Amino acid sequence: MNIISLRSVFVVLVAIGVGIWPRTREFLGLFQQSFGSPGNDETLALYYDDIAEKESCLNRFTDALKSATIATVGAPNHVSPEAKGAFDSLHKDLQRHFPRVWKSLRVDTVHEYSLLMEWKGADPSLDPIVFISHLDVVPATERVDAWTYPPFSGTVAQGYVWGRGSLDTKFTAVAILEAVNQLLIKGLEPKRSILIAFGHDEEIGGHKGAKALAEKLEGVTPALVVDEGGFIVEDNLSLGKTVLARGPFAVLSTGEKTAQNWKVTVRGEGGHASLPDTGSGKTVAAKLAKVIAALEANPLPTKLEAPTTDLLKSMGEVMSFWPLRWILQHADHPLLNPIMGQMMGSMGGKTLGALVRSTVGIVSVLAGGNADNVLPQAGSLNINVRTLPSDSREAVHQYFEMLTKSIDETIEIEDISAVVYPEQTVTPSDSSQFNMVKGVVQEIFSYRTAEKGAERKHGSMYHAIPVFPMLLTGMTDSRWYHRIAPEKIIRFSPFSFNISRGDLSMLHGVNEKVPVEEYYDAVRFFSRLMYKSAVDKDQSWSTT
Repeated sequence: MNIISLRSVFVVLVAIGVGIWPRTREFLGLFQQSFGSPGNDETLALYYDDIAEKESCLNRFTDALKSATIATVGAPNHVSPEAKGAFDSLHKDLQRHFPRVWKSLRVDTVHEYSLLMEWKGADPSLDPIVFISHLDVVPATERVDAWTYPPFSGTVAQGYVWGRGSLDTKFTAVAILEAVNQLLIKGLEPKRSILIAFGHDEEIGGHKGAKALAEKLEGVTPALVVDEGGFIVEDNLSLGKTVLARGPFAVLSTGEKTAQNWKVTVRGEGGHASLPDTGSGKTVAAKLAKVIAALEANPLPTKLEAPTTDLLKSMGEVMSFWPLRWILQHADHPLLNPIMGQMMGSMGGKTLGALVRSTVGIVSVLAGGNADNVLPQAGSLNINVRTLPSDSREAVHQYFEMLTKSIDETIEIEDISAVVYPEQTVTPSDSSQFNMVKGVVQEIFSYRTAEKGAERKHGSMYHAIPVFPMLLTGMTDSRWYHRIAPEKIIRFSPFSFNISRGDLSMLHGVNEKVPVEEYYDAVRFFSRLMYKSAVDKDQSWSTT
């Protein structure tokens, strides 16, 4: 089958899904399946454990939100004199709130403000589990009165915990410490060592925090690294007005993009502004305009690859409409794959497009004469590139060379990245690492798929919430850990978003908040994950 006919088949099948399927469903009296495992018949026992010292548990979290721990580029260790007190206060609060943790674990500081902890396991032959988070937050740059409650108050109101860091990501940092605390209260000790690494400058790149922490762990071969990244999506998955499958579902990031910064410099004829060489294409402005137009018209080619193929295939398993289910389950077919990638890149908007290509963003245009009546002799573009895991720096450089040399052979291309990140890897969606985290997500959060009012108790049976792998288009501190844990990193933050309601805007935005009950579930999630991956005496799960 040639490419043109195959493309036509794909378009027809999607058109059928949007146009014909709802009417066919009504005519036949069919019902659409809810999101669930294949066949929607898998059930599992909910793990539900009450929280010891529940009120104190919440207070430990809210107190951590009261410190404005903001990292600053250019400051010593990325902490300004103004923020030093906030970081010191947070460290003291954590030590005061978690005396069992500080007594039972080895706790070291790295570059003054990052924390590296080790809960030594009984069996040194077992590779450790590493839990990553970060202690810094972005500034609350909006007017304070734009917030319902002050951003650094840690207020508990209306069923939520309010404040900067309540989602990103003191939420995970304190929940990880609380999970250890809860296990210690029960008198449990790990068989496999547990390492905890909290950076202090993730929001500005992690160069002083996570990078140094990862370097401290050189020689360690983790069985699993867990960082922030994915979350639970409450929305339905729809195509137009057709609900293809119902939420909630969870996404675990098994890979992420990385950043490169490039500078494109053009040179042209300067001179007096009263005598511009209009129409010649030789001025700096003309050359910059051509480069910008070329970048807009010729994006990097699409590549539909893991983990996005893993995402599509796993989503296909829960689709109720069989033609679309078949297409998604064959996302890595050598004929279908490039067509799907092209369609996602051209028709999927900026969100889907970012999953199938390295993106180019022009962040500044610099071209000015030294006076109002002087034409510039040089100008430049600063460009931020977010690359797929498989795209190399050489490939990006060749792309810029190809586009610019056809405009002007003298155009200069320079890699101005302040740092070169380790080569990024993708964790296979059929790996024991993915399945370990997936299993705990389903044990803790499958109650969300139960009917309202259903009793929630340990061992009660629920439909398994679907869990999908995904590519994270942003970056996390885990970018620094690929050298010690290639293909063993999973990113998940145990909270939920309703995307259509605009919940994502709370990240780095006004009124960042998290439901109180979701914080307790985060503690349950990390406690259960620590238990199954490191504490349980049966540590026979394969980590290779």
